Amino acid sequence: AVGPATLERLATFALRAGDIVMGRRGEMGRCAVVTEQEAGWLCGTGSLILRLPKCVFPRFLVTLIGSPFVREYLCGTAVGATMQNLNQSILLNLVIGLPPLAEQRRIVAKVDELMSVCGQLEARLTNAQTEARRLLEAVLHEALAPAALQTL
Repeated sequence: AVGPATLERLATFALRAGDIVMGRRGEMGRCAVVTEQEAGWLCGTGSLILRLPKCVFPRFLVTLIGSPFVREYLCGTAVGATMQNLNQSILLNLVIGLPPLAEQRRIVAKVDELMSVCGQLEARLTNAQTEARRLLEAVLHEALAPAALQTL
């Protein structure tokens, strides 16, 4: 637990709902929107806080940061020999197109819808592969069982 004096000293690092917390080491592009539940938590040194203006929908930026294009940019500009690290200047140099707020929300809704469809397709594919494996096992069992009985 952090005492009141320490909390006051570290107030700059207290998370607010709507902030984005972004990992600064390791896998580039890992980030999440802070909800009311995490508001007041302290951001550790392994993360960065992105505090957005009202014209940016946080989930839009999280979606954008998670895209292959931005991840590739982050990997190419991260510093560090042993482990890649992000810093403020790298993020400040990231150029992104920012549509109007309503369009950002529409894009996020569409991405959510498409990701849901992808999830359903993956589930169907997994079920089809499981069923194909069961059928193959049944056919092999049937094909090999009589041969095994004839050799006895």
